[in-house]
Amino acid sequence: MSLNRLINVFEDSLDEIPGDFLNGATEYKKLKTWDSLGVLMVIDGVEMEFGVLLRKQDFDSMPTLAELYEEIRHKRGH
Repeated sequence: MSLNRLINVFEDSLDEIPGDFLNGATEYKKLKTWDSLGVLMVIDGVEMEFGVLLRKQDFDSMPTLAELYEEIRHKRGH
C-alpha cells in the first residue's frame, strides 16, 4: 500500500488529470474534475484497490491526498 497507488486511483477515476500532476500535497477538491461523479468513482476505486469503503465525510475532513491516504491506512489497521 502506498500513496502512489492512491494517486493512481485518482488519475484513473478523474478525467483530464495529466500524469505526474498529483502528489501528496494536492488538494483534490480544488481539481476541475472533482464533482459528485468523481467522488463516486474514487470511492469505488479505493474500495477495489485497498478494500476500504470511504464515505463522503472522509473527503470533507481530509483536504489533501496525503491526509486521505493516512485515513485509508488507519481504516485498514496499518
